Amino acid sequence: MFSRLSIKLRIWVTVGCLVVLLLLLGLVGQFSTGSGQTALRETYSVQLASAVAMGDSKYNLAIARVTMDRAILHPESPDLPTLIEAHVAQALQLMAHGRPQTAERFKREALDLFDAFEQARRWRAASQPTNLERAR
Repeated sequence: MFSRLSIKLRIWVTVGCLVVLLLLLGLVGQFSTGSGQTALRETYSVQLASAVAMGDSKYNLAIARVTMDRAILHPESPDLPTLIEAHVAQALQLMAHGRPQTAERFKREALDLFDAFEQARRWRAASQPTNLERAR
């Protein structure tokens, strides 16, 4: 069948097939680029926000843990009530910025911190001798 066609026609048919394949490849490339852009937008709009929120919560939890450790180890520290108040103020600020879940968790941590501070202070007061007992 192809032997009856001239060489010129065979070359044009081959070039035509290559053009059709090139157009199909271009369409597939355009489609994949569009889906890649959609995935990128979804990643930055949804997943990046959640990753930043997780990072913020881990950072705030680390601050709360260090503060709680400090309250337990050094309940007599004079700046500890100020530190606890700053912790509560930060929770209220987070609540004002539209992150109520983080703020509620932060508020609970601050109350836990205050309870730990009070327990450590009571324990230390009960376990240490008073000045009168030391004088004896």
